[in-house]
Amino acid sequence: MLSMPRPRALFVAVGFVFITLITFYSSLSGSSVSQRTFDVDLEVALDVAQESSNTRGFHLLTTATGNDLNVCRLLLSAAVLSYPPTVLLAWKGEGDFDAAETHLAKVRAPLRYFDTLPKSSEDDLVLLIDGYDVIFQLGPDVLLQRYHEVVKASNERLEGQFGAEHVKKHNMYTTILFGPDVLCYPVDFRRPACWIVPESTLPRNAFGSETDKNDEHRRPRWLNSGTMLGPVKDLRRLFEATMDKVNQTWDPEFYGRNSDQMYLADIWADQEFVRMTSTGQNATIPLPDQVPDEVKPDVFTPAPEVREKAEQHIGIDYESRMFQTVALFYDILQWATFDRPRTFVTKDEIHQFSLKLPKDVEQSKAPYRALDQWGWGNAWLKRRSWKDVPLGINTVTKNMFPIIHFTGLKNYRDEWWDRMWFFPHAEKLLKAKPDRTVITTLDGDDWVPYLPYGKQSARGDAWADQGELLNWDALCGEHESALYNGWRPPPPEPEPEKEGQQEKHEEEKKDGKQDGKQDE
Repeated sequence: MLSMPRPRALFVAVGFVFITLITFYSSLSGSSVSQRTFDVDLEVALDVAQESSNTRGFHLLTTATGNDLNVCRLLLSAAVLSYPPTVLLAWKGEGDFDAAETHLAKVRAPLRYFDTLPKSSEDDLVLLIDGYDVIFQLGPDVLLQRYHEVVKASNERLEGQFGAEHVKKHNMYTTILFGPDVLCYPVDFRRPACWIVPESTLPRNAFGSETDKNDEHRRPRWLNSGTMLGPVKDLRRLFEATMDKVNQTWDPEFYGRNSDQMYLADIWADQEFVRMTSTGQNATIPLPDQVPDEVKPDVFTPAPEVREKAEQHIGIDYESRMFQTVALFYDILQWATFDRPRTFVTKDEIHQFSLKLPKDVEQSKAPYRALDQWGWGNAWLKRRSWKDVPLGINTVTKNMFPIIHFTGLKNYRDEWWDRMWFFPHAEKLLKAKPDRTVITTLDGDDWVPYLPYGKQSARGDAWADQGELLNWDALCGEHESALYNGWRPPPPEPEPEKEGQQEKHEEEKKDGKQDGKQDE
C-alpha cells in the first residue's frame, strides 16, 4: 500500500519539478539555441514529485553530435539501469559546438547547458561522460553511493596530508571526481599534469614486482576527462576556468591543441601545484627523473593570478570504484557470477582470489525488476538477483565498476558488448515501462532525475540540449539488430590473387566457353 505524502512535502516536490521545467524552457528561449517545448509526461512528473520531498536533481549528460551504434549502447545500458534520461550535448552542433571537428565542444557545450539551470540546481549532481565509448553496468544508486564514499576518503587523505586547519584555511576539498588513467595525455613533460599529480592510492605492489615499471603495470594516477561526476556549481566553475585556460594557452602548432582532456588536466595540475606549495615548505618543486633535461627550463608553472583560484576540488577515482577505463587493462578485467558463497576469480594463470558480492550491489534494485513489475518475462527471470548475472571486475582493485569507459583499443566495445549482464534480454528490458522513481542510495540519500521522461516515451529516449525529445526509434532503430543480437565483424576481404592466377582463370573461362560451343 502506498503511503500518501505530507502536503508540505508534496508542495515542495511539485514545485521542484514545475520550476525545473519552466526555468529550463525559459532559459532556452532567451539563448541562441532553438526554442523547443519539453513534451513532458506531467502525470509521471507528479508521481516522482510525490516521492521526492527533500531531493536534489541528478543530470546525465553526454556529448554526441549524431546517432551511432555506440551512442545507442550508452542509451540502452543507461535506460535498463534506470539512469535519468540522457541529455545529448552539442547535438547536431556546428562550428564551435561540432564535437566531430573539435573536442573543445566538450567544454563549450556543458557550459551552455549549465547556463540554462536555475540557482536552485547549484547542488544537483551531474554525471558527464563521453558519448561514443561508455557503457553502464551498475545502477545510479550504486554509483552515487560510491561517489560519496570516494569523496569522503579523498577529503580524509587531504586532512591527513595537510592537517584539518590548513585544509579549511585554503578551502581544499574534493567534490568532483574524474576517471583514472594510466598515462598522461597528450604527452608533454613541460606540462605539470604529466608529473606533479598525486600518487595513486593503489598499493605499491598492486601489479606485483613490475608495478610502475612499464605501461601495462602502471598504477592509474592521471586524469581522464571521459567520465566525471560533481555538483553543478563546481563543474560550472571548473569549465569556466578550462575555457580561460584554452584562451590563455592556445598553441595552434601543438598537436593536442583541441584536446579537452589536456586543458582539464592542466587545471587539475594547477590545483596540485598550489596545494603542494601552500605550506611554504615547497616553494620550488623538484622535477622527477622522467622529465627530460632538455625541457626542464621550459616547464610550465601557474601564473600568480591563476594560483589565487586554482583550487577546483578535483579528485580521481583511482581504484575504479565508479569509473573503469579500459586502456592497458585488457587482461585484468574479467567477468564472473557470484551465485555461490565464495566465487573464485582468475587474475592470471597463477593467481586466483575469492570475492563476494558487495553490499551496495547486493542491495541495489534487482536487475530484472522492470520485467517483474510490469508482467514481462518468465518466472526464472523474476527470481534472478545480482548474484545470478555476470559482472565485470577489476582483478587488481577487486571492484565491480558501475561504468566502463573504452579508452584505448575501440574493438573491445564490440567484443565485450555481449558480456554485459543485460545483453541476453536487452530488447525485453528496453521495452518494459521505465522505472521513474526516486534514486535512493544505501545511505538513504535521495536523487530525482532533473528532466523527466518524455510523454508516452519508452526507455532509451533522450533529450537534445536544445530541448527536443529524441525518440529511441529515430535514434537507434537502425542499430537494434547489433544491440540485441551482438555485433559481428564483416566477412574478410578475399585475398588478392597471386601473379599468374588471374591469367589462368581467364584461360579457363575461355576454354569453358569453347567447350560450350562444341556441345551445341
